[in-house]
Amino acid sequence: MRYLACLGVGLFVGLLCALMAIGLLRPRDPYPRAMMNVMKHALGEARTAAGSGCAGNGQRLQLLDGLAGDLEPVFVPGGEGDRVFARYARALRSRIAAASALPENCPAQAEALTAIDNACQDCHRDYR
Repeated sequence: MRYLACLGVGLFVGLLCALMAIGLLRPRDPYPRAMMNVMKHALGEARTAAGSGCAGNGQRLQLLDGLAGDLEPVFVPGGEGDRVFARYARALRSRIAAASALPENCPAQAEALTAIDNACQDCHRDYR
């Protein structure tokens, strides 16, 4: 009976190890993660600039806007419409556009960048 129990435990552990190995060896597309890292970096730099003179945020917001335009093709491949994700992407793009339309007024830009960060967190709460 002990041998049968050990055999069963061994088969179960072997199955778990095989499934983990398959998951690790499966090819993944690095572009979505890289895109999020670049957006995070650009938003962080814009927030830093907003705290010290607001210079150069126009370029950072243009970068964020360009990347936000590619969200659906990157994260919803094949054109299947995910309405919730599309709503989050539209909200992010509208907040970036609102921030881009502001003059380089630090308090206003800081609030707009917080709204952009909140749009990011809203999506990450549901899709991460």
